[in-house]
Parts: sequence; C-alpha cells; structure tokens
Amino acid sequence: ARSVANIISQGGTCLKSARCQAFRTPEGRDQAYEHVKALGLDGLVVIGGDGSLTGAMVFEEVYGVPCVGVPGTIDNDIYGTDILSDSPS
Repeated sequence: ARSVANIISQGGTCLKSARCQAFRTPEGRDQAYEHVKALGLDGLVVIGGDGSLTGAMVFEEVYGVPCVGVPGTIDNDIYGTDILSDSPS
C-alpha cells in the first residue's frame, strides 16, 4: 500500500497504461471490430475511465457491439464513483 500511496492525482500515466492510440481513428476501430467478429464475441465489458467508456460508447454506436461500462478509473474522472465514509479505513 505504501508504494502506491498518494498517486491518485497522477493518473494512469504513472502506471504506463493508456488506451490504444489506433482505436481513436476509424481505421483502428474497424480493425478492432474485425477482431471482435473473428473471436465471435457477443459484447464487451469495458473497465476504465472517461476515455475508455467514451470509446466504448462510440464503438457500440458505430458497430452495434453491446458494451457494458465498469468504472475503473485511476484518474478519478467519472462523476459519482467515489465513496465517502465516516468510518476510518
């Protein structure tokens, strides 16, 4: 726990994680769709923050692939996903 203390404000870049840059382009999304079809997937569960969930929404709208979004943001940029508690952790 000490090694990751106080990194919430740094975002995903301190973990060297990011969404695929190609997915931001129509050609990249076309390629992703071809992979989804080839694998015979019925839908996607997307775990991420605002950018990932926005990408999933575009993917579902354009290709009709059902997507379920699960907030899993290290950037803390999705409203309403924080938990406030009066009890000590």
